[in-house]
Amino acid sequence: MRATESHDTVLEDVFVPDSDVLCVVPAGPPSHPAVAVMQVWAVTLIAKVYIGIAERALEIAVAQAARRTSIAIPRGTFAHHPLAQQQVADMYLALEAARSSVDAVAQDWVRDVDHGPMWGPKVLAAKWQATVAANRVVDLACEVVGGSSYRRGTELERLSRDVRAARFHPGTDAFTHEIIGKALLGVDGDGPRW
Repeated sequence: MRATESHDTVLEDVFVPDSDVLCVVPAGPPSHPAVAVMQVWAVTLIAKVYIGIAERALEIAVAQAARRTSIAIPRGTFAHHPLAQQQVADMYLALEAARSSVDAVAQDWVRDVDHGPMWGPKVLAAKWQATVAANRVVDLACEVVGGSSYRRGTELERLSRDVRAARFHPGTDAFTHEIIGKALLGVDGDGPRW
């Protein structure tokens, strides 16, 4: 196999022996168990990445609230402001729920719990919970930190950009809702999409 980069540089040939290929599957909905295993772990790991981003955003918000002052808060820092307290609590609550959801799916997989055909919806639901929570947490962290969170080159500005990628990782919001809706309504997932 040859691949070229935009600079017309030829990359080295890559050879993978047949003995190292786990499976070869046709295009279309995955039906091979090895693909399902890879999807469970890949989607779970993707969810954990976004939880990690949100955890770091919460840490930054808490540290900044403890340092940030305002003439509107004469007796302390933003940590003393009820809105900042509410926002930090909301961030923590969203993270706890998302973390619990992803951890439960991973533990069920490790313990070989039989969710049958609901495995796909369970994994997608956990990833969805994690990415929705991560986006909310990062948005709230930006509010707690204030305008400096948008300054190019700051860690929170980077996290704010990075967390937006969650919308494009499998399964997307629309795909997740489609798969879960079909599973709950008993619509054949292998049939026509609409």
